[in-house]
Amino acid sequence: MYLEQDTGWVSSPRFALLDPLDSTETTIHKLSVPSNRRTIAGTVKNNYGSLEALGDAAAEIAFTTDDGSGGQCYILTISGQRIQNIGDDVWYRFTAELIAA
Repeated sequence: MYLEQDTGWVSSPRFALLDPLDSTETTIHKLSVPSNRRTIAGTVKNNYGSLEALGDAAAEIAFTTDDGSGGQCYILTISGQRIQNIGDDVWYRFTAELIAA
């Protein structure tokens, strides 16, 4: 597997904006901070079915980056398309969205 893009872990807090009809300002309420997410994209040789199976299993997996960090996560979505065959090898380009466990 070769990663081409990686957003890194991104935190996206949830906010609610209150705008009463006659007000001149907005009140912002912080509702929560969900688990960090990251999106990765890359190519994989012959094993795209294994990646899809990990996503379908909804199991906690270890995600390790080239510097040895990463942590535990779940695959929220994964999509891919076949890009080429070289001999007996089949290459796929994929995009996966991960959420920290």
